[in-house]
Parts: sequence; structure tokens; C-alpha cells
Amino acid sequence: MITFSLALLSISLFSNGYENKISSYISELEAGELSAESYKKIALKFDQLATQKEDQWLPNYYAAFCNTLSAFSTSDGIEIDKLLDLAEVQLKKAKMLKGDLSEIYCIESMIHSARIAVNPYERANDFGPIAIEMIEKAKYENPNNPRSYYIQAQGLLYTPEQYGGGCKNAQLLLYKAEEKFKTQNPKSEIHPAWGLKETQELIKQCN
Repeated sequence: MITFSLALLSISLFSNGYENKISSYISELEAGELSAESYKKIALKFDQLATQKEDQWLPNYYAAFCNTLSAFSTSDGIEIDKLLDLAEVQLKKAKMLKGDLSEIYCIESMIHSARIAVNPYERANDFGPIAIEMIEKAKYENPNNPRSYYIQAQGLLYTPEQYGGGCKNAQLLLYKAEEKFKTQNPKSEIHPAWGLKETQELIKQCN
């Protein structure tokens, strides 16, 4: 009985340590506007945690998220593709571990949008439709996921008005995202909950 109790305690402490690490890394992400290098450093922490907790999807998800954010903050096209290639590998692992598909598709949409930035003239027609498709998949998996509406609105905001973009077309989605953020119910404190602050900043930008 004592041995069994000690084993349970050990498992509990290990689990708490894992959650505490993720919470700590998420806090680093939320600390403010970060540089491409800062995002990469946090991504590496999540990636290292993923090797320790091979049965958990969240470390791979967050590592992919950080590498994608780093790509958005990078101007070198080769580096952007390199970061996004890595993010795609990490998302595949998260998907294999039966991660939340709505959240995963949101990051996949961001990845394809980031690839366009390397050369919009040559890449928009290839990656733009895939980015849209991933958002639609995210909504299908969970119509109440606020991040899908935020990401879609962000894409519209930076699309020229003649192609259906701009603030006017993005605002309705931004308000919808904001409402859904108020009622979102993450499974735990370490599950994806990001995006409200960014949504509200875009709303202010459009007002």
C-alpha cells in the first residue's frame, strides 16, 4: 500500500511539474511583443518538453505556434520557410497524439498565411486557398473556437479591399471572435486560450 501511494505521489508530482512548465512558457509568450529570436527560444523549450512527454500533444502544438509567430516576425524568406517546415512537423505530431483538431487547423492556417509573406505575388494563389480551407476545417471541428474567427479576420484585414478585405469586412468577424472569447471554456489552464488581446487590438485598429 505504501509503495502504491508513493507511486501515485510520484505520478502526481511529475504531472504537476509538466503543467507548471507549460504554464511558465505560456506566461513568457504573454509577456508582451516578442522578437523572432525570443519566439524561437520559447519554441525550443516546448520542443524539449515534447521529448519528455511524448504522449502529450500540447507541447508540440505550442512549439509549432511559437515557430509560426517567429516566422511572422522574420523578414528572411529562407528562414521563414525553415521555421514553418519545423512547425508543420510539430503539428503532425500533435495531430498523431489526437490533439484538438480545431486548434491545430488554426495554426496550420497561420502557417500557410506566413508562407505567402515570402513572396505574395508568387505564393498567394497557392497558399491563400489552403489557409482559408484550414480555417473552415477549424470551424467545422469547433464552431465556438474564437481563434478561428480571429485568424480569419486578421487575414481579411490585411487583404486588399478590392479582393474582399479591409477593416469593413474584418470587423464582423472580430466582434464575433470577441463574443466567443467571452464564452470559451478551455479544458484546463494550459489548453489554448490565446487571442482575446490581439482581437481587441484589431478592433481598436479598425475603429
